[in-house]
Amino acid sequence: MNDWNKDRQFQSLNKQNRFVDVRVVRDGREQLISSADIVVGDVLCIDTGDKLVADGYLLVGHDVVIDESSLTGESEPIKKHEGEPWCRSGTKVCLRGRVGGVLRVFWIGVCVKVGLLYIGSGML
Repeated sequence: MNDWNKDRQFQSLNKQNRFVDVRVVRDGREQLISSADIVVGDVLCIDTGDKLVADGYLLVGHDVVIDESSLTGESEPIKKHEGEPWCRSGTKVCLRGRVGGVLRVFWIGVCVKVGLLYIGSGML
């Protein structure tokens, strides 16, 4: 019985850890929401150390660098700019300097690149 209770507690904590608070701009003002509440079209504010929770297009950002190694295996972070604006869920934001970035959410859930990889592998 003790192992069963521990397993239930672990599963409950795991569910809570899947979602994080993120900053979005809605109705013209910045708001803090759960990543579970992100919808396509949201404007997501990103900063150094953030793990992206949706796929999106970088709208504004100076020296925004994304660590895509968890998705692509690339050892070097990728600088995002007008010619390379796509940011993918599951990657980590590495900004050079103190300026953050803003991206428009285009895909969420299993529609993101990581979700499509899971579907393709049969793991989902």
